[in-house]
Amino acid sequence: PAQALEEKVLAVFSRTLPDEHPRLQRTRGSLAGTILMQQARELHAPGEEGEILSGTLRGRERCMELIAAVCRAQVRTARATILTSPAREAEDRCSSLAKRLDVSLSFAQDSGVFGPLRELEWPIFAFAETTRGAAITSAQLTRRAAHSPNYGGLRDALREASDVLVDLVQKGTTSEEFDRARVNRESVERELVSLARTLSGGVESGVEIDVESLAKRLDEHEAAVAFRRFKKSLVNVVDELDSTGRPAVRVTSVESLCAFVVRSPKFAAKQDSMPGAVLTLVDLGPIEPIEEAARAWRAGLGASESSRGVAASASAESAPNVHARGALLREKILDPLLRVLSGAERIIVVLDDVLHIVPLDALPLDEKTLVGDRWRIETRTTLTELLLSYDLFEGPGELVAFGDVEYEASGVEDSGSTPSTPNAAPALAAADVPQEAADDGRRASAGEVRATDTEQRTTGDGLSTVDITAGAADVHRGAANGGSHAVHADSRAARHASILRGGAWAQGFSALPGTGVEVRGIAGCFSDQFGGDAAPTLCEHASATRERLFELAPKARYLHVATHGWFAPESITSWSDPEPIDKLSGLGMRMTGAEQVKGMSPMLLCGLALAGANLPENAVGRVPGLVTADELSTLDLTNCELVVLSACDTNVGERRAGQGVASLQKALQMAGARSVITSLWKVPDEATKELMLDFYRRLWVQKKPKAKALWE
Repeated sequence: PAQALEEKVLAVFSRTLPDEHPRLQRTRGSLAGTILMQQARELHAPGEEGEILSGTLRGRERCMELIAAVCRAQVRTARATILTSPAREAEDRCSSLAKRLDVSLSFAQDSGVFGPLRELEWPIFAFAETTRGAAITSAQLTRRAAHSPNYGGLRDALREASDVLVDLVQKGTTSEEFDRARVNRESVERELVSLARTLSGGVESGVEIDVESLAKRLDEHEAAVAFRRFKKSLVNVVDELDSTGRPAVRVTSVESLCAFVVRSPKFAAKQDSMPGAVLTLVDLGPIEPIEEAARAWRAGLGASESSRGVAASASAESAPNVHARGALLREKILDPLLRVLSGAERIIVVLDDVLHIVPLDALPLDEKTLVGDRWRIETRTTLTELLLSYDLFEGPGELVAFGDVEYEASGVEDSGSTPSTPNAAPALAAADVPQEAADDGRRASAGEVRATDTEQRTTGDGLSTVDITAGAADVHRGAANGGSHAVHADSRAARHASILRGGAWAQGFSALPGTGVEVRGIAGCFSDQFGGDAAPTLCEHASATRERLFELAPKARYLHVATHGWFAPESITSWSDPEPIDKLSGLGMRMTGAEQVKGMSPMLLCGLALAGANLPENAVGRVPGLVTADELSTLDLTNCELVVLSACDTNVGERRAGQGVASLQKALQMAGARSVITSLWKVPDEATKELMLDFYRRLWVQKKPKAKALWE
C-alpha cells in the first residue's frame, strides 16, 4: 500500500512540478527506498520462487529508473547553478545537491537486495563530477567575458571587494559587517557571470561531464580515477517481525570510499573480462580503516595529528615501520584498482576527503619502488577539466619569480633590491651559505609533490647546469651583515598580525635566504634555454611585495613564488563577535562572523607571506605583506601556463566534502592558471632548490623546437 500511494504522489508531482524540483527528487528517492524495503521482505517471505524472482526484477528495474532520473535531474540543476551563480554560491549549492549521491551510490554498489546496479554508474558519475569543483568551473566560465570592454572594470571591482573582505578578516569583524561585504563581492561576481553567459551565447561546454567524450581524451596507456567519499546504506532483514507481522527490516550506514575509473575505448575493447567498459566503479570499503592507515603513515613521516601537511626536516628520522605503514595504505586505496589500471602509465586522479593529505606518488610499491616510479600521477580538481580546450602558447613567454623576501621591509624598493631584470638573469657570484642562514633556510617548503597537468615529470637530454650555491653572499646579505633578515623573533612576536593569532606563524616569519639562490638559478635556466627572447623578472628582498605580485602575475607565463605559506583558522576563534540577536532569541541560526569565514569563505584563512609580512597592522588592521588565497583567486591568470608555489603547506586548507580543499592551489586554478604545483611537504631548503632547478631544466629543454612534437 505504501508503494502504491507513493507512486500516485509521484505521478501528481511529475505532472505539476518541473523535473528538477527538489520535492520531486525527494519523492523519487523515497519511492526507491520503499521498493527496496519491500523487496527485502519479499525475499525472506514464503512464496513461489518464480513469483518472488519476478517481483525482484520488477523492483530492480523500477529503482534503476527512479535513481537514474534523480541523477539526471540533479545534473541539470547543477549545470544551471554553475552557469548562473557566483563561485561560492555555486559551490555551496552543488555541495548540497551532491548529498543525494549517498543513496545513488548505495544502489549502484549493492544495497543488500538487488546486487550491484551497474547501469547506474554512468548517470552517477556524471552527477558526481558535475557537482565537484563547482567554484573552479564557475570561475573558468567568467573568463569567457575577457573580450568584453567591461571585463577589466569588473575584475578591478572584484579585487576591491575582495580587499574589503580581507581587511575585515585581518582585524576581526562581526557577522553583519562580514555578510554585507560578502554580498557585495558576490554581486560583482554575478555581473561577471551574467556578462560571460551573454557573450558565450549560452554555450555550456566544460560544465557537464560526458563519459564518452572524456574516455576519448585518454589514450590506451592513460587512466582517470575519481575518488568519492559517501555514506553507504545496507538493508538487512532481521530474525524478528515488525508491527505488521512481516519480517523486520533494518538499515545500517557506514562511511565509505569508492573510485570511478575511466579508460579509453581502445583499452576497454581489448579487455575480455569487461569488454567495452570505459567506466568502472570500484568499492574501496569503509573509510575508517583508510583514515587510520593514512594517519599512521603520516605520523611515521613526522606529521602531527592536527597537521594538514607532512613534515620532513633535515634532522627528522622516519619511523622504523614507515614503509609497512605506507604499503598498508596503498593496499587499501590503490591495489583494488590494479585490474582496471592494467597497462596504464599515466594516472589522472581526483581526490576526496582524507586523500587530499596523502601524496600518492610517495606510497611504497616495494622495498625500492614508489608509486610515482611506476605511474605518472597527476592531480585534478575535477575530471571536467580534461574536456576544456586551451590555445597553445607561442614563444618562451615571461618568467616572474619571487624569492628571498624581506618580511620586515616596508615594501619600498631599496638600492640593493632587484625588482626586475629583463632579458637576462642576474649574475650568480660564487660564495658559501653561512651556516646560520642555511639553518633558517631549512624552514622553507618543499618543491613538487603534486602537479595538475602533464608537466609534473618531463624528460630531455642536454640539460644545462646551474651552480645552486652561487650568489649566496648577495642573497644572504641581511643575515650575514646584521640587516633586516636578522631581526630577532622576540621583536616580531609583539606585533604579529591578528589573522595569524594562535597559529604556527604567531611569532612572525623567519627569513628564507636560500630561496634567493633558488629563483636566481631558475632565471639562469630560463635564460640559458631561451636566450635573447627570454624575459625573466625577479622580485627579491623589499621589492617582493603584494603589489608587485598583483601587477606582474597576470603577465607571466611562468610564475614562481618561493616564500612562506600560511594557514590560520585558529585566529578567527578569538574575534569579539556577539551572538546575533535572532540566534540568541531562538528565532534563527545565523552564524557569527568567525563561523561565516570558516564555513563560507575559508580561502581568506590561508595565503602567502611577502615583503612586510612581519610589520605591524595599519590603521584598518591590515598587514601589507599578507596575501590571502581569496585575493589570488581574483587575479586573471589566463596567460599563466604554470604556477609553482615553493612554500610550506601550499596545498593545505579547509576540506569540503566533494569540493576539494580551499587552498592556494584552488585559488590559482580559479584565477585561470593551467597548471599549479603546490606542496604537502616541508623539506630541507637544499632539497627544494635541487627539485625546482631540475624541474625547470627538464621542462624548458623539452620545449625547444627540436622537441616540439613531444611537447605537444
